[in-house]
This record gives sequence, structure tokens and C-alpha cells, in this order.
Amino acid sequence: MLRIAQTLEAQLRAAMQQAFPEADGELNPALGPASKPEFGDFQANGALALAKPLKQA
Repeated sequence: MLRIAQTLEAQLRAAMQQAFPEADGELNPALGPASKPEFGDFQANGALALAKPLKQA
């Protein structure tokens, strides 16, 4: 299961970097276990963390 999470996190990170090439620093998708299992196995909470690298905060 750990390998699935690592692969998913790497893919999310790559997608964030492709979507926001102007962002300063490393982008973190903040992938973790879903807080509500009925919605899936994982959740990514990195959207709010994008404000600082995108200089929107």
C-alpha cells in the first residue's frame, strides 16, 4: 500500500509543477489517508499550501 501512496504523491507533485511552473520552491500535495473512507482511500490537501509558492498569500 505504501508504494501506491508514493506513486500517487509523485504523480500529484508532477501535475502541480506542470500546472504551476511559476511557483517558487517545491510543491507538496499533502497526500494522506482519507478522513472519510466512504470517499476513497486518499486525500490531497495541498491546494491551500499553493498560495505561498504562487505568491497569492
